Parts: sequence; structure tokens; C-alpha cells
Amino acid sequence: LILGISADKDFRHMIQILAPLADEILATQSTSLRAAPANVIAQETRQFCPNVEIHTPPQAALNAALHRAST
Repeated sequence: LILGISADKDFRHMIQILAPLADEILATQSTSLRAAPANVIAQETRQFCPNVEIHTPPQAALNAALHRAST
């Protein structure tokens, strides 16, 4: 799961719903001023999914996910 969320959204609640469904999470952060920091997303998601990595910018997260899918 690639996860980047705006800080002005209830991202903790979103994480509570989505993170337990994932085998791994790639936390990322867009260049938007409203973006939640990737390290905060990662910290919150580790409560529900132990396999969390930080990849910024979002393209790096996508590249990492595509690489995993091809191996």
C-alpha cells in the first residue's frame, strides 16, 4: 500500500482502517503544503503494520512498489 495523506484530513482514522489490511506500507509525502509528513504517516502505520518504509517523493514510492511487484 502506498500511503500519502493530507494533514488536514483525519489521517489517523484512515490509517486505522487501511493499515491492518496491508502486508507492507510505503509511506510518502507529496510536495503540497497540506501533506502530512511521511515519517508521521510511517510512525502511525507501524501500530497496525510492522512492515513500513518511507519513500519520498511519491514517484519513489511507486517505483519501489513496481520493483517489488516485478520480483
